[in-house]
Amino acid sequence: MKNIRQYCIKSKILLLLIALLLPVIGSCNVSKGKTYVIGIVNPNKGLSAVVQGFIKSMETLGYYEGDNVTYIRIDSKKEMESGIREMIHKKVDLIYTLTTPATKMTKKAVSGTGIPIVFGTVFDPVKGGIVTSLRNNKDITGIQVKGATPKALELLLSIVPGIKNIYVPVSFDTKAASLSLGDLKEAADKLNVELTISEVKNKDELEKSLSSIPDNIDAIFAINSILIISNLQTIVDTAKTMKLPTGSGTGKFKSGLLITYGQDYSATGDKASRLAQKILSGLSPADLPIESTDYLLGVNLKTASALEITIEASVLRQADIVVR
Repeated sequence: MKNIRQYCIKSKILLLLIALLLPVIGSCNVSKGKTYVIGIVNPNKGLSAVVQGFIKSMETLGYYEGDNVTYIRIDSKKEMESGIREMIHKKVDLIYTLTTPATKMTKKAVSGTGIPIVFGTVFDPVKGGIVTSLRNNKDITGIQVKGATPKALELLLSIVPGIKNIYVPVSFDTKAASLSLGDLKEAADKLNVELTISEVKNKDELEKSLSSIPDNIDAIFAINSILIISNLQTIVDTAKTMKLPTGSGTGKFKSGLLITYGQDYSATGDKASRLAQKILSGLSPADLPIESTDYLLGVNLKTASALEITIEASVLRQADIVVR
């Protein structure tokens, strides 16, 4: 017993030392006495969790806001052009961008300045026209998020096998919207599912579209579009009223959607922060290949209960997030 108690005490002391040393280890790559200025361009408020994940992870790496790092934030589409100019004027050390439009605008604006860019939540940087390849890109690297849509559709059909016709509201407000719709069409063809696509340009049009969903619709699918993701609650409420299952290839696990397969927003921000840290430590973005985000499976049992749908145990075992 004495040896066991001594072992436990030593273990606790070791864990305490590790906890105390982590902040020191994280800051070892930060130049002492140097301060940094980082620009953040995020025109989509629905991606605020990605930014929070980025900043939180930067802290674990030794970059503390108000101490050795200052963030210049752009939080709306209207502010992007003038805000990016301000960042260039202040000669920021790095710009972190979210969405394809923000990244393309930033890349064009900083061309020739040498200011590096790290992007996050860009659906497909090659097809989106940001880079020509996933490697060796001068002054830019980041995280791509494509790949979840086909799997999300497959999972939705595994939960509700009788689905034949899916309603897809879409606003082509970003390149990601058209690209993810293309992925959905391709997957639907392989799975013998029909898509009824409704293009909308604003919230009013979306509400009108949802109020006139055809009777032969079996489910609703939400794709990567700023307008659609910003109005998920409206979509979820309509689906519950009509007793329709919902799916999505986004990371909105707690939105009320029945099935979600997509990125963990905070983790995507964390991945981007590690690229940023390497650049601030002296590495070139050209030496940092573009990475892919990790995907999680989310299942909402509350929604399933409201729709009188039984989620098989095999699906629940696969789920990373279960809303009960």
